[in-house]
Amino acid sequence: MARIARITADRTGRRRRIVLDDGRRLDCPANIARRRGLAVGDDLDPRRWESLEGEVRRQACLDAGLRLLARKAHATARLAAKLTRRFDPQDVAAVIDELRRLGYLNDSRLAMEEAQRLCELGMERERALARLLRHGLDEPKAREAVGSAYRNSDPVEEAKEVARRLTRTARGTPAAQRRKLLGALSRRGFDDEVVRRAVEEVLGPDVD
Repeated sequence: MARIARITADRTGRRRRIVLDDGRRLDCPANIARRRGLAVGDDLDPRRWESLEGEVRRQACLDAGLRLLARKAHATARLAAKLTRRFDPQDVAAVIDELRRLGYLNDSRLAMEEAQRLCELGMERERALARLLRHGLDEPKAREAVGSAYRNSDPVEEAKEVARRLTRTARGTPAAQRRKLLGALSRRGFDDEVVRRAVEEVLGPDVD
């Protein structure tokens, strides 16, 4: 059984280096060392050493997750993918659960906030949905959030606004412009009737 031969603090005082008498060493956050009551002369059997190593790994993963979330909000899947590049998947799963418990990760809240922001910016709903999905939010939550944020909006008015924006830089004959506009609105997810009405109101009836 190994024994703690030396414990030293770094310059910041926030970390401790644990050195065993068999030569193994581990850099450990000071709070973990204090919580475990580690002291020179303590015996560390293999199970206790493995437990300490695991806690140190998970703390490093948690700190990395908090740093990422401090920069910007993340969907759970996106954050987990980033952390898995550096940390063991089991440690990442434990950290994700902890971040959820602490309230730092909430996909439903993130989806609602982002959908409302995009709606206020005037983005059409299908493009807003695509944006949420690109952020790593799952489709049911994304659709629910977009539906709630856009519940009072008129899809024809949304389509007309997009159509007006597109016609400002349109080129070609009137017939060609109409075809391009119909296709552009359809690709953005507006249904056929909404597309037809929007194009007619912006370009006028099709006289062909």
